[in-house]
Amino acid sequence: MPNGLQKMKVIVTGANGFIGDAVTKELVATGHDVIACVRSKALPHAAAVRVYCGEMSGPAFQQYLRDEKPDYVVHCAGAASVGASIASPGQDYASNVVLTRNLYACIAVASPSTRVVFMSSAAVYGQPEQLPITESTQCKPISPYGIHKLRCEEIGQWFRENHGLQITDLRIFSAYGPGLKKQVLWDTYQKSLNNPCVTLGGNGSETRDFVYIRDLTNLVMAIIRDSSWNENQLNVASGESVTIRELAKAFLSELGYRGQLRFSGTISPGSPRFWKADNSKLVELGLRPCFVLEDGLREYVRWIRDAKGTFDSNRILARAG
Repeated sequence: MPNGLQKMKVIVTGANGFIGDAVTKELVATGHDVIACVRSKALPHAAAVRVYCGEMSGPAFQQYLRDEKPDYVVHCAGAASVGASIASPGQDYASNVVLTRNLYACIAVASPSTRVVFMSSAAVYGQPEQLPITESTQCKPISPYGIHKLRCEEIGQWFRENHGLQITDLRIFSAYGPGLKKQVLWDTYQKSLNNPCVTLGGNGSETRDFVYIRDLTNLVMAIIRDSSWNENQLNVASGESVTIRELAKAFLSELGYRGQLRFSGTISPGSPRFWKADNSKLVELGLRPCFVLEDGLREYVRWIRDAKGTFDSNRILARAG
């Protein structure tokens, strides 16, 4: 292990997703014993990890936990789309709430000393009346996705109080970076391909707080290194807001796009208008984000070019699977 750090056994759920993949790769790079919980065994880094491919519920998974005795579960699995949650709230409930409840129940029965890091979402806040958003801001989610993430946190609180589980909820704002193939940046990129005009929703004045994926994985590593960690909820954000217009302009410039940028004026249901996080708690813990937006966008564009090798959308989507 680097710098004499203790080797941990870590299960990562949803290891094929954007955040789960990044966390898995960082854990492997730092020498931990990693088990990827996935629906498919097709992992680009499968040679470096063990794979559990199955349901995270019931006696079989409980026995797996008893046998493995993981130090940590980094819980990244679940649906992650506001739009999809509105279109199919029942599916979103099953993919987030039911899955998380079953996972925690198995841990409580079979491996109660295992610590959990749960990838929650700033969607639990909805649209607060005051900014910036602190961890004590009242949660008023405005989408099924946000409601279900909050429900997952409440279930976690129940397992803390009744079974002594140690669970940290990371309320992630707008995570981005290499590997991201959805949300506003990917949508902007896709619309820039062979089009003279990129049209996005809203009016461009909407704000978000973007956090680079490496800052998120650095936080997860810090939690795993510190056995005394006892935070229940933590905002994961840069602490800086940017308008979608400013974001899109900077991103398109980095892509070398020469066309026009327009906004439809249509606001998607379930999406807050303005977001800015108070990340002072993160900073107090010595975990100030390192990546500024400009550098993060540059790295994201480099990944698009290097990993995909072309701006042809058909080839890119085929490779992305």
